[in-house]
Amino acid sequence: MKTRRCVRGVIGGAAVVGLGASAWGAPTFNVSISDPGNAWSSATRAALVAHAQAAAAALAPSLGGSGSIEILVRTDNSVPRGYGSSVTSSFVRSIEGAGPGGGPMFIFEQAMASELRTGVDPNGAAPDVIIGLNTLYVADVLWLDPQPTVRTAPVPNDRTDAMSVFIHELGHALAYNGWSNGVDDTWPSPGDYRSTWDIHLQFDESEGLFRFAGPYASALYGGP
Repeated sequence: MKTRRCVRGVIGGAAVVGLGASAWGAPTFNVSISDPGNAWSSATRAALVAHAQAAAAALAPSLGGSGSIEILVRTDNSVPRGYGSSVTSSFVRSIEGAGPGGGPMFIFEQAMASELRTGVDPNGAAPDVIIGLNTLYVADVLWLDPQPTVRTAPVPNDRTDAMSVFIHELGHALAYNGWSNGVDDTWPSPGDYRSTWDIHLQFDESEGLFRFAGPYASALYGGP
């Protein structure tokens, strides 16, 4: 699971979006920008914050939960496009006899999911979620919707919809992340831990790829 340290020098104040109440509570999402090199204009920063807020609001009906989720959107030119992940993870349970040598297997969940589920922030005032974006990817590829909460404007044919990207990256911060190498059915040492995503992965040796076999997803999809 990717653990990324936050960049110092957050530029601009945090923007806060409160999501509507649900049967589980009403989480809030606080969005800030880290752009130490001033690669983004003030308008771009504002648009990125708006997209992060809109993406969180779009996911709200499926999330529920409580807590205050801190999302940091930052420049990161070490990657060609971007990424999203929870900054840390939280222990969920152990499965006796499922680990190496018949020992326990320790299961962890993404910190964002843990806070939504329990209302307890696993890392205090530090960001819970980091979304890193390559500056050229933002400038040359992403299309920033002038009204990301409305989503009626057409996406240019030569651009990628930024709202879709933000929803995708928040998905990684919620669940779609772990320690599988994504290539074969091997795991890093010591091999006695998995994420809540990892434990439902099945390696298809005939095709050389993983399939997700979570019970609810499989029921909806009709199989892994």
